[in-house]
Amino acid sequence: AFLANGMGARPVGMGEAYTAVANDASAVSWNPGGLTGVGGFGAVASYNALASGVGVSYLAGAMPLGPGTAGLGVAALNFGVVDQRDVNGATLGGASFLDFGVVAGWALRHATFMGKEGTTGVSVEVVKEAVGGTLVAGGAGGTYSLRPELAVAWAVAHLGTRAGGFGLPVVAKLGGAYALPSWGTLGLDVAYEPASRRAWVAVGGELTPLPLFALRAGYKTLAQAQGLEGVAGVTAGAGVRFGGFGLDYAYQPFGALTTAHRVSLTYGFGAPGRGPSFDAGREYAASVALYQVGDYGTALLKAQSVAAVDPGHWQAWQMIGNCRYARQDAAGALAAYRQSLGANPATAQLKAFVDQLAPQ
Repeated sequence: AFLANGMGARPVGMGEAYTAVANDASAVSWNPGGLTGVGGFGAVASYNALASGVGVSYLAGAMPLGPGTAGLGVAALNFGVVDQRDVNGATLGGASFLDFGVVAGWALRHATFMGKEGTTGVSVEVVKEAVGGTLVAGGAGGTYSLRPELAVAWAVAHLGTRAGGFGLPVVAKLGGAYALPSWGTLGLDVAYEPASRRAWVAVGGELTPLPLFALRAGYKTLAQAQGLEGVAGVTAGAGVRFGGFGLDYAYQPFGALTTAHRVSLTYGFGAPGRGPSFDAGREYAASVALYQVGDYGTALLKAQSVAAVDPGHWQAWQMIGNCRYARQDAAGALAAYRQSLGANPATAQLKAFVDQLAPQ
């Protein structure tokens, strides 16, 4: 059952409305089609602290492989130390128990109908219970890019065998994600669980007021369907980035039962607020084309979204400077040009222009 509770702090902070947003290594557990959002090597390490020493550890990695992207995830549920007794009640000492699951996935970008971009991914998982058997399952998922900032997605997870009358928590999901340029992302998931015949909805958002900082909040209706009393279903979180590294936290109350605190360390993920449909190279090319036809406002938004994804993208910072200069914002242009030079000091022509533009 621990697999039914999503992995990673960022997705949970958004209320688990993550099917169309997934673009880091944890996508192997959420929507394998989202693995294509990992441009190079990416990794996520997470810990979910529950009550009474119980916790879930999670580690996932992803990288391009052949024409697609491969991912691998490992989740472990540690029950802590449990007292053992014999039939007469005598103490036999403590013992620890561990459930764990391993999932491997692969995804591919491809063209879809109407010339739009899409992705499709598949996954295979093996789950070993401390008290029970070994279960094997599969999953699949994909995304469809309606517009550069708008994506829809689907995913089916944990389809597989049963052991001892028990099976994995099969779920089918449809999701949507909308990227707000320079602001963040909104996500929506609708899901159905055949075993319990329950449907639920998750909504969430991520605000990125600064390129290196994110605030998150969300709500999932399933908690109310489970009859939990008190605050349940509401989540919140935050995240920061340091170069290619990110640190995320999520708060998830389960009513009067317990409260979960999640912490994740990520590396090499797509920037907060960008779903799998976001392509930095494509967005930069679009900003250049818009600049050339005089649409400086839209070109500026496109270039800013690229710089938010990759703060070291010196061409994007130079384009931001060009747009601001064209809009007669000399101070803003100068600041952007200096960011570009900081990422690539070798551009002598830009350096000469900055020296000319800077106040004497």
